[in-house]
Amino acid sequence: MVDPWLMAHDWTWYRDDAVHDFFDTLRDDGFFDTFDRVVFYGASMGGYAAAAFSASCPGATVITISPQATLDRDVTPWETRYSKAWDRNYRDRYGFAPDMLASADKVYLLWDPLAPLDAAHAALFTGKNIKRLHCRLMGHRIASAMQGMGILKPVILRAIAGTLTELEFYQALRARRGFTRYLKEMLAKVDGRGNPWLTALFCEHYLSTRRGPAFRKVLNKAIADCKKRGITPPPSVNKRGVA
Repeated sequence: MVDPWLMAHDWTWYRDDAVHDFFDTLRDDGFFDTFDRVVFYGASMGGYAAAAFSASCPGATVITISPQATLDRDVTPWETRYSKAWDRNYRDRYGFAPDMLASADKVYLLWDPLAPLDAAHAALFTGKNIKRLHCRLMGHRIASAMQGMGILKPVILRAIAGTLTELEFYQALRARRGFTRYLKEMLAKVDGRGNPWLTALFCEHYLSTRRGPAFRKVLNKAIADCKKRGITPPPSVNKRGVA
């Protein structure tokens, strides 16, 4: 029996014959058969690996966050990140991650549909065993955002158990309403619409409960823009007088 530990120290995407042999050995030696439940979990490069190497254990649960389907330039020529790993072979064993999920039991795919490159990869995962969970305005680093909101552990534990429903996931995701990183992304989205009244309203709401110099700066500009256009700014709800 091999020692079942593996770690990448570089942007390798685990594309190496020795790594592939490692998972073949785990499969052929019956290592996975000693467990009642096997879960492959990872994000980004790790998300790719979780999906790809799950093929070594049919019936496994897979939790993949912001994964890449492949970095093969003929398949994903639009992928502008990770150039360091473009020259690796993605056409041999465990190569195209979406195909490797065919034998998995349940697959939980988390990604931000408003992040163009991640959304393009997610579109390549089309299996019927995939539960697709949208994380809008959370960018590529979804796991760290969920950790910051305090929901990563309970969500992942339900997924490991195979009981996570879309309703439970989106109920947990409501925690982002109080998460500053998400609210800053929302601010950029709202401000980008060119509606100073709406921008001012959003900033007023934020500043009514917490400090935020960046939000104050945008609010002041939005109010000035409202006045220039002859629009009455929304009433201030900032009862705390925070900056």
